[in-house]
Amino acid sequence: AVAILMLVLGESRWVAELVLPLPTLLLAYSLARFFGRLYGAKTGVAATLLALAFPVSLINGRHYFLEHPEAALFAASCSALLDGAMLRFGLLAGLTSLSRMGAPALLVGPSVVALAVILREPRPWPRVARFAASAALAFGMAATWYGPNFGSILGHVSFATESPDAVLFIPMQGAGGWEGPAYYLRWIVQEGPGVPMAIAGAVAFLWGRSLRSPVIAAVLVAFAIHFLLLLRATQMVRARYILPLMPAVALLVVRAVASVPSRAGRIGLGAVVAAAG
Repeated sequence: AVAILMLVLGESRWVAELVLPLPTLLLAYSLARFFGRLYGAKTGVAATLLALAFPVSLINGRHYFLEHPEAALFAASCSALLDGAMLRFGLLAGLTSLSRMGAPALLVGPSVVALAVILREPRPWPRVARFAASAALAFGMAATWYGPNFGSILGHVSFATESPDAVLFIPMQGAGGWEGPAYYLRWIVQEGPGVPMAIAGAVAFLWGRSLRSPVIAAVLVAFAIHFLLLLRATQMVRARYILPLMPAVALLVVRAVASVPSRAGRIGLGAVVAAAG
């Protein structure tokens, strides 16, 4: 879309930003569909609106950052995976992988959780084969860019982690340390729910029945796989790189408040979330 507009209107930043509503609409539709399938339309709409209202979404959605379409394609991939539409998942996972260097790492958590669920079925192997075929399709699509540019990617990684300027982007402990996850956890709160909403969500999470929900457990596992294992090697640039995972935070907040057994508690904590948002 950007290329077509630039051919017609010329090359400029404002022309590129004309397409920004497209990934925003795809993100909103995919999140509402994904969350709605998990918990119903009301939760789907509430969690989607909250995710789109996070500062990290508003900031990056107004500028031509690759993380914005990456988040939209990732959400669409997760929705297709939940639907069991493996051909659609393979195509969208391939597009997600091509949206930004390193984007394939996002797909690890949901894929591991989905495969674990499939393997619990009485006859899992036909679905495992379909999943493997979709993964092969995504891999083949991603290889069209990562293959020819593999040397350049290694050079970029080396520059970002070993050059004199690397200290500006990676944790003081190095790319494999735990300072990076701590850094991102701080920015998840600051550019996500904020401190008041985060406290309200934590209270609701401990008070309610969220801890006993297998769906929430699956979301937490998928989030943890990416956050605790894969982001250890990520450069430190505030919350931009974590943008595709922020809808999971919104879902956790909404479901935590909804699961509080006391009506007064739900109203009070919901009011805090609404005011903080």
